[in-house]
Amino acid sequence: MDELLEIMQTAIRAEVEANKLYRRGEQSATSDDARELFRRLAEEEEQHKQMLLAKYQEMTGQAFTQW
Repeated sequence: MDELLEIMQTAIRAEVEANKLYRRGEQSATSDDARELFRRLAEEEEQHKQMLLAKYQEMTGQAFTQW
């Protein structure tokens, strides 16, 4: 189970970093279409993160705090 939790922790951190990347893309995009695409991608990453956080808490009984 330790390996699975380590994988989940890595995945949570990856979702956070992807969200940041897409938010930067949204801010620097030069067209409305590109901004919208990056905004939607960032929102998807946030949803993924929330799902992983919920599963992590379900598995461990604790909130994820290892950012």
